[in-house]
Formats: sequence, structure tokens, C-alpha cells
Amino acid sequence: MRGQVMFQLGEGGGVATPELFLRHSQPLERGPRLEALRRARAGAFHGSALAGGQGRLGTVLIQRQPEVPQPGRARCRARGARPKGADPDTKNSRNDVNRRGEDERHGHRDHDAEGDALALQGRACGRFVVHAPEMAAEEPGVNVLRGKAMTTARLLDGQVAIVTGGGKGIGRSIAIELAASGARVLVTGRDEGALGETVGEIAHGGGQARHLVGDVREESHARAAAARALETWGGLDVVVANAGMGGTVRMGGTGGDGRLARARAILDTNLLGTYHTFDAALSVMRGPGRLLAISSVLGKFGTAGQAAYCASKAGLHGLVRAVAVEVGPRRITCNAVCPGWVDTEMARARLADIAAEASGTYEQARQVALDALPLRRFVEPEEVARFVVFLCSPASDAITGQALSICSGATAFAG
Repeated sequence: MRGQVMFQLGEGGGVATPELFLRHSQPLERGPRLEALRRARAGAFHGSALAGGQGRLGTVLIQRQPEVPQPGRARCRARGARPKGADPDTKNSRNDVNRRGEDERHGHRDHDAEGDALALQGRACGRFVVHAPEMAAEEPGVNVLRGKAMTTARLLDGQVAIVTGGGKGIGRSIAIELAASGARVLVTGRDEGALGETVGEIAHGGGQARHLVGDVREESHARAAAARALETWGGLDVVVANAGMGGTVRMGGTGGDGRLARARAILDTNLLGTYHTFDAALSVMRGPGRLLAISSVLGKFGTAGQAAYCASKAGLHGLVRAVAVEVGPRRITCNAVCPGWVDTEMARARLADIAAEASGTYEQARQVALDALPLRRFVEPEEVARFVVFLCSPASDAITGQALSICSGATAFAG
């Protein structure tokens, strides 16, 4: 076993091969997974695994043996690691106080929450790649972070991303997945506590992330976010306009009932907010790059009580088509992602509204929604996030100007 990566299973589990570990490991909670990755890079990794595939949980210890050049040996390395002593954020960290003061005068607050993880040498986030001759044929890249083999490790190394509405739900999953793929991420939104949790989870595992508090409906906030990404990391490659607002607004009500204000808030957040975000980003992006708007299947078909929401999401599809044509020569793609029912707080609120209107229960409303889907299941936020990472990867270089659904088949019946 000299020169190999050893996976030692606790509770009498013995020593397993890398392949055995990868096939039987269980997913850890995302924060602990990233923390485990940090420990592995220091030489030891503790987590959970199914010992010998028998369904018995044991402690996993990954031990790296001394590096001895040897033909045919398995080796383990963290990709994207920086040279010892390199810290590109040192200068920016010294300037944070001055920049924060300037932003706060405009109503924006930024916090450097990268934490102690940024002090680690070789701060590769989210992927630990195992290279072994016996695994190379079918598993060229192995993602231990997710507890399964993948070939998409570190797709976005060195890239800089902005995710609006990154404090919860789909936005949080996207931010974490981008960081796990190697990107440095600035998350924005109105809920400072939620944004801090997202950044903390990324930083806890050795990733780089910061957050900026503000409202996408304000052009000044969008420009502050683009400027901060440029000043902090020297560029901007990926923008995910995820911030959104939902709500039922019936047509034909009486004046003064607040309907117009609610409809305007939905339209301004979903459509105008995305316009501001893209416009500000394009002032600093040099290309190649990615612009993504998180839309909805309700931009492709309508439903009662959702006129403002459907109009805002359909408007995004027109926006991405026009922007795609305009920025294509700069090798910047622009697409919309259209989720269906996703298991998020916003979806649960919508189901509660449907149940109340129908004088039924939440469970009944949820079952009706499930029965209308060909796959009979909701989409998970992590699935949307992985789709976004694909659209940010080189594999999607020829995809632009599209509104792409991830919806368990909800749009199969749409015209």
C-alpha cells in the first residue's frame, strides 16, 4: 500500500480501496463536507461511510502516504491549489474598511466573511480529485465532496461569479455549487443573516465568498456588486441573476387595494432587477463569460392569479435572447433557466396560498401539483444548481439565447 491513498474504516472495518470508499460513501451535510475536504488536504479526513457495503456506519480516515515518485502508483492531489504563501486577497482585505465606508454611504454593506479558511494554503474549494491508474479509464475525475464519482471536478477554477438572491433556496444552492466547482463567489441580497450563512458555509470548507447587502431593484446596488467583484478578485466571469419575488395578484380588483404595488414589486424585482444586474456586469466583463437568469416555467405558460409573475418571467426570455445577440461577439453567452416546482420556501408559500384558495390542506395542494408532473416529483435546489454549473462550463459554449427548463416535465404539455 506504499504511496497509495488508504481509506481506513473504523469499528473494525479494515482498509478499503479508493474505489470502495467512493462507491459506498454517504453524503455529508455540505458545510462538514467542505470542512472534511480541508482536513484531507492536510493529510487526514474524517467522515461517514458504509463499511464494506454492509450498511454499517463507520469512521473514515483518509491517510496520505509520503510522496514517492513511483510508476503506476495512485496519487491524490487537490486541484487549483495556490503556491505556498500566495494570498491575492491581502491587499483587498486591507482596503475593505475604506470600500465598506464608501458603499454604506450608498446603502450597501459588504462583509469579508471568508474566515479562517482563507488563511489555509492552497485554498481549493469543494473538490478533492483522486487519480489512480485503475480508475482513470472510467473515472477521470472523482468528486469526494459529493460522495460519488464525477467528471466535472473544478470546472470553474479561478473564475469569479456573482449570485443575486444568494441567501436561501435556489440561490444558496447555486452559490455553494459554483464555489464547489472552483469559483470565487459574491452573493447579494436583502437578508444579511441569510447571506452570511451562505458565505460562512462556503468559507468553512476553504472556499472564497463574500456578500453585499442591497436590493436588485436599485441600479446603484447592481453597479456596486460588479465593482466589488472586480476590485476583490480582478474580474467577473459568471453572473447568475437569481433574485426573485412571487405572489398572487388577481386582476380586476378595486383601486387602492395594494394590487398595483405588489405587481410592480414583482415586475421590478424579477425583470428590471435582472436588467440592472446584467447591465452593470457587462460594464466590467471582458469575455468569455456567462450571464444566467433564473426564470420559471411560468414564463412559458400561464396560471390564474400569477399575471404579474408570469409577465416578469416571460419578459426574462425576451431579455436573454436580445442580450445573447448583443454580447455574442464578445464570447459571452446569455441564457435563462426555467425551474418548475422546486422544494423551496417560495414554493411552499405558493402551495399554502393554493390550499387556502381551494379550502383544502397543504398536503392536498402539494399532491395535486405532483400529480400534474410526468415525473411525479419536485426538483431539488441542488439539481438546479448543477444545471447552472453546466451552463457555466465549457461544455455549454454553443448554448446561448435559450430558455431551458428543469421542471420534471411540467412544460411537456405547453405549446
